Amino acid sequence: MSVFNHEEPDRVPIDLMNAVYRYPGEPFRIEPLGRLKMIDELGGDPILDIWMPPEVYHPDVKVTKGTCGKSDEGYPLLFTEYQTPAGTLRQVVKETPEWRSEVFHMIEEWRNLGDSIREDWDVHLFDDWNTARYADSPIRSMEDVEKLKYLLNLPTGDSLARWREEANTIKKWAEKYQVIVRGRRAFGGAAGMWLWRWEDFVLAMVEDPDLVEAFLRVVRDWNTKRAELVLDVGVDVLMYFGYYETPDVYSPQRFERFCRPYLEKLGKMSHEASALFCLQRSMGNARQVDVLKRMPIDIFYDAEPGISGDDLGVLKAELGQKCTLWGGIDSTTVVNKGSMEDIDNAVREAMELLKPGGGFVIRPLAWMEHDLPDEKIVGTVQACRKHGPYR
Repeated sequence: MSVFNHEEPDRVPIDLMNAVYRYPGEPFRIEPLGRLKMIDELGGDPILDIWMPPEVYHPDVKVTKGTCGKSDEGYPLLFTEYQTPAGTLRQVVKETPEWRSEVFHMIEEWRNLGDSIREDWDVHLFDDWNTARYADSPIRSMEDVEKLKYLLNLPTGDSLARWREEANTIKKWAEKYQVIVRGRRAFGGAAGMWLWRWEDFVLAMVEDPDLVEAFLRVVRDWNTKRAELVLDVGVDVLMYFGYYETPDVYSPQRFERFCRPYLEKLGKMSHEASALFCLQRSMGNARQVDVLKRMPIDIFYDAEPGISGDDLGVLKAELGQKCTLWGGIDSTTVVNKGSMEDIDNAVREAMELLKPGGGFVIRPLAWMEHDLPDEKIVGTVQACRKHGPYR
């Protein structure tokens, strides 16, 4: 079954990746083929991901981690320091009470053959958890941008060979089980949240746009090389993480300057490699639809009507003939907190609005809570299968 074309399949495909992070049993230690089997047994449509290689530091970089006192609020301060040939970068975050909680600080993403991205409670270079807790961020000046170059490299030698071997293994699995493969995840502007204090990054776009451009150029040059690696393996989809490149952050003029050119570039690269280009972004799509529909985007991943407030009717009307919409259900207020009747109604409404003409994959987002009863996950799938067939 193709989940991308606009010819109607027998039913709307169902993406259950977040549900399987915690269903059933050991929620954070599930080997990829085990997840694939679980999704299939639940009634969903399995997908396999090839994660791009993480950052590789220059051999002359020395990394130091530890604690450095307490914040004004009394929280312990954690730091990671990167001593580069161009100088030192330093991340300091407040260790709030939930920092070491496996419930809240989930190990929920996996790279290739089951290796977790987060294997400890340290301060990591790229991490959503840093943003609201920064006491000191690594990027402040053009000199810091020069230092950053020493942290963003590709693997070489045996490390690169091992990554290619894992990626090719996933490709073979995908061919055997007839599932699609996504390359995850290129990014650009999100690094402004991860490596700056967010308010400083937003101000810098106004007060020092040349610094922002230089910073994004370093991040994007590295991401382009990672995208080239994963496209060379031969994925069906290249995914771009655009959660923080929304109209709430970027004015139309700044979106044109800082965001659109790179999205255009990656879309063109994807199409030249016979892959589809996917923008993962749950907010601001309807407000920006006139710009987005002229861009080389094939899939809008995480489109949902809940907390994001996106108008899915507008997205369907304006983008439905060009793009696949992937999402449709707000898991935060509906699946996690609602009744089974609420879930059934939300699924029915999403199907009625988004499935006509094809080009829709239903997915509860952003995530299933850790203590969600198994019967609610199963009930959500049953609702999707009840309302999803094309007649």
